[in-house]
Amino acid sequence: MNAPPPPGALSGEVTVGELGRWLNRVDKQLTALTDEIREQRAEYVHRTEWDLWRENANRELDEMRLACKTALDAAAKASEAAAAAAGTATKAVETAAAAAATAHKAVEEMSEDVADHEGRLRSLEHTIWRAAGAAAAAGAAAGFGLTQLLHIVP
Repeated sequence: MNAPPPPGALSGEVTVGELGRWLNRVDKQLTALTDEIREQRAEYVHRTEWDLWRENANRELDEMRLACKTALDAAAKASEAAAAAAGTATKAVETAAAAAATAHKAVEEMSEDVADHEGRLRSLEHTIWRAAGAAAAAGAAAGFGLTQLLHIVP
């Protein structure tokens, strides 16, 4: 406070009017000081509330960032697993295709072998029939010759 004491206050010779005017000046200064303190307090409270709000907002943002990072990490792991599964599936399909090609080739080779064997069997069958025919012809000729001999010899 900057209000000097009323004149004569130190000597004890102060009038009531001077004392009243001095008290009014002191009251105005105290009121101004109280208002300034209230403004500073309100500003401090506002700033403190703002700081608290900002801290809460930053904390929530950090939590959201962490949740997003966790979700991205999980998505990356799922993507890696899917890629690995796709790679495994691709290898399985390639292996199955190779096995099918090998089986197809084996079937073709066996078909050729069966056809060769069928041809040989037919050829053998024809040979057997010819031999049987020749044997039958030889038997008939032998029978005819025997019959002729029996007619000649009484």
